Amino acid sequence: MPILKLGARDVVAYDDTGQGPLVVLIHGSPGTSRAWQPVAELLASRFRVVAPSLPGYGGTTAPPDDNRGDNSYAAELIEALVAEMGRPAVLAGYSYGGVVALRTALRQERPPG
Repeated sequence: MPILKLGARDVVAYDDTGQGPLVVLIHGSPGTSRAWQPVAELLASRFRVVAPSLPGYGGTTAPPDDNRGDNSYAAELIEALVAEMGRPAVLAGYSYGGVVALRTALRQERPPG
């Protein structure tokens, strides 16, 4: 499983398979990136599928003690992964992963001008 190191403390572990436009799939809680494996296998012939593990799961750094229960830390890690991989064609998640996907997408919006 590849990892992305972010500074001295943070690590994002993720699965990466396929080729083509980028699709980022975010699992629910509890879980790991492996929850998306059957979907990734179906999409890999047409897309590059990156499935990160959320903070505290599957090798990704747990949130700092003062940030537990706040999804902004998870969104920051996913945003950093997206910055490394390139803008995804699709950013999707289910359960808690859906909330993190939405928060990440909202962080990416830029005001017109």
